[in-house]
Amino acid sequence: MLLKKPQLHLGLACFILLSAKNLRAEEPNFYEHILPIFAESCVGCHDHKTSKGGLDLSTYEALKIGGDEGPSVVVGKPEESFLFQLITHQEKPYMPPRRNDPLTQQSVELIKRWIQAGCPPGKKKSVNNYSLPQYKRPAPVASLRYSPNGKHLYVGGHREVLVHDIHKLKVKNSYPLHRIRFEGEQVRDLKLSPNKKLLAIAGGSPGRFGEVRFVHVDTFKLIDQWKLGQDTLFSLSFSHDGKRIAVSGASPNIYVVDIESGKRVYVKEVHADWVMGIGYSLDDRTLVTLSRDQTVKVLDAANGNLIKRLALSNGAYYSLALSPTSPQFVAGGQTQSPTLFDWKAKKKIQDLEFFKPSIYASAFSPQGTLFAVSGMDSQVHIYSVKNTLKLLRNIQLESGPIFSLAFNPANDQLAATGKSGEIVIIDLSSHKVSHKLQPFPLGRVQSF
Repeated sequence: MLLKKPQLHLGLACFILLSAKNLRAEEPNFYEHILPIFAESCVGCHDHKTSKGGLDLSTYEALKIGGDEGPSVVVGKPEESFLFQLITHQEKPYMPPRRNDPLTQQSVELIKRWIQAGCPPGKKKSVNNYSLPQYKRPAPVASLRYSPNGKHLYVGGHREVLVHDIHKLKVKNSYPLHRIRFEGEQVRDLKLSPNKKLLAIAGGSPGRFGEVRFVHVDTFKLIDQWKLGQDTLFSLSFSHDGKRIAVSGASPNIYVVDIESGKRVYVKEVHADWVMGIGYSLDDRTLVTLSRDQTVKVLDAANGNLIKRLALSNGAYYSLALSPTSPQFVAGGQTQSPTLFDWKAKKKIQDLEFFKPSIYASAFSPQGTLFAVSGMDSQVHIYSVKNTLKLLRNIQLESGPIFSLAFNPANDQLAATGKSGEIVIIDLSSHKVSHKLQPFPLGRVQSF
């Protein structure tokens, strides 16, 4: 007997996005063969917090329960399972939709075998059960952040965030103090919560999933983790009241999520291309976004509706920095010089003095009195901040394109890093390079 069709089983479409798995001689099971698939493509919408249509795919027990209108599979009978009917186009809505590539026959057969075998659970494994990476050479770094007291430096690596004691980091070949695991290959943004107790990590795996993790800044203990969308996340911003977080990435959508519950407040398409940067205004009433679609926008933070488009340039925007003390923010990108805007007045204030785009990195100091920007030209341009920005110094680095900048909240230092993986520390009192650091434990592994 066919199952009653659920009203919202669209999440099951995630099956059809999976890479073909090699058919195994042994019996397929949930934790070894199926859960990794869900983790890559499905649990962003179907875990215990965001179970669309009542469907939670994050555990075997939840999968057995099914969605709002019953189970998705009939154990031992794939032909009577609604899931199998969708992926074989026996029932509508077809999964995948006809505009997408169909599920391979190999993948269909694997799903069929799992159902025929009685949907066995297998042995439960930890989603973090993978080895720390070994580095043969320094890796590009896209994200950098100091701890609240300025004693630690967080460095986005491959599938991890390396935590360094800044004093020990000066010693050649020093080990990181801690290595925070991250499931996705790329770590693209690091932000501290308003109360300075949490470090939020954003990134993911291209074409597979976006990921956000929260860890305690003192113990490095994992507090929570989310999957959002099906591609890498580039930027995140805490609301200043600490209740919500806004996230953007390799899609036209933005995600606004309630931090305490982990439930999505809304997901909204706000641009025509990837959203490279997002940030809350000081009053939490608006969101500022910029995109590869060459626009900068101010949105209503409550619902994501457009308030005003502030800029339309002739090149993609890549970098966004909001002042921590005023309504000012700076947008930079592919072909245009950095531009100073006012999110409250909703207008452009100033085109900054600059030499060569593209611009990949920018940051305000914690006091909002300095601003730094860099990118392809390997120069760090430092400005004083008042009502407008005044160029103070250009500092030429030899480390290649710069992807991330971070001011130390405890002293007059600025850290810069990028394609080379080398971290350059700049003394802001002298505007000279203080020292250079190599953050990766090359060729060695240490347990944590």
